[in-house]
Amino acid sequence: MAGMDSRMSTTEESHKKYMDISIAAESAIDTLGRFGMSKREPERLMAMADIEKEKDYDSAIELVAEALDTAKNLMETCSPDLSGSISSRGLQQGVEGDLVLTIKNAGKAIAKDIAISVSGDFQLKADPAPVTVRPGAVETVNVKMIPRKSGSVEVKVSLLTKRAFDGKVHSSEIGDSVNVFASGPPFKLGRASDQTRCISCQGRIKAGFDILTCRCGGQLHLSCAKRVGECPVCGQKYSF
Repeated sequence: MAGMDSRMSTTEESHKKYMDISIAAESAIDTLGRFGMSKREPERLMAMADIEKEKDYDSAIELVAEALDTAKNLMETCSPDLSGSISSRGLQQGVEGDLVLTIKNAGKAIAKDIAISVSGDFQLKADPAPVTVRPGAVETVNVKMIPRKSGSVEVKVSLLTKRAFDGKVHSSEIGDSVNVFASGPPFKLGRASDQTRCISCQGRIKAGFDILTCRCGGQLHLSCAKRVGECPVCGQKYSF
């Protein structure tokens, strides 16, 4: 009698364990289905476990555990994968300008409401607004800032987003440097003393022509500089 009670108790414990892990596995499989991920393999394992439990609960539990692990692994493949780059044109010390962040999502899940944190030796005019990047897509974000120094300025960008179906946090960082011109006049106006070539239209600048000499050293016809409004080489903005 005691042996029979012991076997019944063991069976009940196995049944409870089987039910508990089955609930977890079925929940994970349901999540796969709701977000369009393949659930064929974990469902196959669950079907095998349902048959096996009639003969051996321990084997059935192992199959359900495998189904749960398979579902979790499939979820991990469906995650955002963020990378990006930093660029700028014509930044000047003490003058408001733009950093351009290019954010790419190479993952299989949408990166929703990405929190963007930017740091470096500059003053941000405003925190970048959150952005959403779909799988395989690229988004650009302009960040208004005022450089505190000239030369090569290091920039660090932190990207933080949560996976839609379980809230798991995914983070990545972008690091680069941008060139900042020293404070002072961005260009000089004058007349060409020698023949040279316009860096905008690529036409000849003859001696005596009205020209603009950019802070980067490039020279443009004055008419070209007024037409384009910025240096085609360094991106320095021109205001007349």
